[in-house]
Order: sequence, then structure tokens, then C-alpha cells
Amino acid sequence: MRQTGKINIDLEVPILVIVLGVLMLISQLSKLPLADALKEKE
Repeated sequence: MRQTGKINIDLEVPILVIVLGVLMLISQLSKLPLADALKEKE
């Protein structure tokens, strides 16, 4: 939207930071299993 001139960079950056924070919160609160590649080998 910034490329079309509908949104300014001063508004885009805070929106992206908030969205990233919400996604990180969702990933921490969800009960998804850990990927096999990230598990420690015994």
C-alpha cells in the first residue's frame, strides 16, 4: 500500500511491529508440536 501512496512509512512500521508481536504471542501460546529438525538428538 505504501507503493501506491495510500499509507505512509510512519504508519506502516508501527503496524508491522504490532502484527509481528501478535504473531509471536500466538506462536508462544499455541500448543503446536516442536518440529523434528529442532528437537535435540539423544
